[in-house]
Amino acid sequence: MIRKISQNWLKGLVDSSITRAPRVYVSFDIDSGGNISNIGITQTSGIPSLDNSAKRALYASTPLQPLPKDYSGSKVSVSFYFEYVK
Repeated sequence: MIRKISQNWLKGLVDSSITRAPRVYVSFDIDSGGNISNIGITQTSGIPSLDNSAKRALYASTPLQPLPKDYSGSKVSVSFYFEYVK
């Protein structure tokens, strides 16, 4: 999961004058089929282009691997952060 999201994070879309920024904390759900939904920023970096690029990486990463068949729930809720260093 982390590898796929990282590969889809296009840091080139972040304002080029930014060299370091606070982390962007996000939350999202993964359903049994691996689809990502309910993406939200739980703590902004204060830099709109960075926050938007983090959300875009999640949208581009769906679907992820399906949840294990023996998992009894219908979804998993995830907290995740993006850390930008140029």
